[in-house]
Amino acid sequence: FDENLKPAFNDEAGIKALSVMKELKKYAPPGVMSWQYAQSKDAFYQEKTAMLVSWQSVGMGANNPAESNIVDKWWVAPMPKGVIRASADGNGRSWAITSDTADPDLAWEWIKFWADYDRMIAVTRSGAGMDPAREAPYHDSELLKDFPFLEIVWESIKVDVPFPVMPETPRLFETLSGYLQSAVLGEKTFKNALDEA
Repeated sequence: FDENLKPAFNDEAGIKALSVMKELKKYAPPGVMSWQYAQSKDAFYQEKTAMLVSWQSVGMGANNPAESNIVDKWWVAPMPKGVIRASADGNGRSWAITSDTADPDLAWEWIKFWADYDRMIAVTRSGAGMDPAREAPYHDSELLKDFPFLEIVWESIKVDVPFPVMPETPRLFETLSGYLQSAVLGEKTFKNALDEA
């Protein structure tokens, strides 16, 4: 989106991006266009794909021999910087206390409980696949010994694009994904897909 929240993907750069996506599909496993997150992650863990653009928490399971064949055979890299801005999608864990919360003090205690530094370290180490939700653990020398990729994850987080927080976001993603998929599958021209999206 541009500064006025108007779609900013319907141009030559958008068409080029779609053509690259279509070309890359030739090298993907059969059925990839119908995959959800779990199938993408599992294919990466089982060495069926060479790379995965995903959440930073994928690294937590990649070195777990119970679920991954790529233990010590993978690494992370920040998303390349786009022409206009960084291209990584900024996500994470966040907490909020609504204005009609029955007990805001209790809600605040709950947030403090989960945001506790030692708890963040423990949750990261737990094998639950969760990365830290605070900055400090990304600089913890003991944690980085076991999860050295977190240092690169932090570099990416520093330049990411905030996730769009507005009521329309789920519908926008669903709509855009459908049109992008139809272009990659050859059901629509790149231009028509972007025009209609």
